[in-house]
Amino acid sequence: MDPLVWTTVAEFWWIAPSAIGAGALGWVGVRGRRTARQRRLGYDAARHELREARRQLTVARGDAKVARAELARVQADRTAARATTSEVSTARRALQQTQRDARAAVAAVRAARARVSAARATRATASTPRSAYPLAQTMAEHDALTARWMEYETDAAKALAFPAMSDARHPVIAAHFLAREEAQRLRPTGQSMSAADFSAYRAAVRRWERAFAAAEAEAWRQARTGGTAPAGSGARSPGDARPDGETRTRPDAFPLWGDAAHWQTMAQELAARSAEAVTRAAESAAAAFEARARDRRTRPDDPDEPHEER
Repeated sequence: MDPLVWTTVAEFWWIAPSAIGAGALGWVGVRGRRTARQRRLGYDAARHELREARRQLTVARGDAKVARAELARVQADRTAARATTSEVSTARRALQQTQRDARAAVAAVRAARARVSAARATRATASTPRSAYPLAQTMAEHDALTARWMEYETDAAKALAFPAMSDARHPVIAAHFLAREEAQRLRPTGQSMSAADFSAYRAAVRRWERAFAAAEAEAWRQARTGGTAPAGSGARSPGDARPDGETRTRPDAFPLWGDAAHWQTMAQELAARSAEAVTRAAESAAAAFEARARDRRTRPDDPDEPHEER
């Protein structure tokens, strides 16, 4: 081999290992930054919500100023007989509404600040398991809600006891289905997302949780009215408020789902009722045919009715 080639290799042999090492370090750095963003995603989402709340407050205060100026203009026109009393009342109501909106926006900013402080205090660290990261926790809550909803679709006993959970004609049940679709639409396909997208997804999951609790409460109410509620479950449904003000929405709110004897008894009762209904229908039909035959035997012959030739 040409000595020049050996000389070149001897001089620049370190380039390839250096490039490989630099690439590895770059990949490790990118992965580390991605992991750090995942750990602080909840904190970043809280800060995003605070910025959004402040923006809404600015808009609400601007609307209040405009409404106040409009009221002053209408009052001046009323003094000059160019406006009516009803127009003044309308402008005053509009100002009061914008003032209420501004106060609500101030409260929203305060709540967002509190969430930022809480997210900062509970931010995940390097020792935190990935299952406790904000996105992983929210997706786990989403999966738990989906599993609870699927029980009403796949469990025959629940489907018989709570048919309202599949009836989208009821407004409360329809709201549950809409909230579920929104949460599913905002669910990420991977393990990373922006703070704004995560904030929207987390809010959608929480809205679905509230809508699901309301739908469960309505389904239990209809089941108690129709007599299909599980025996021994009491008068309180999983979505009803407890005396301490909380809402019972945990899966253990159904104490008898695993009681096979209870559901076997319920199925037997339903089968017995169905058989009884069929028997009554058959008896009614037999009685009707017998009455018709008896009527035809006692009715005089019609002279115009043709007779069979003998």
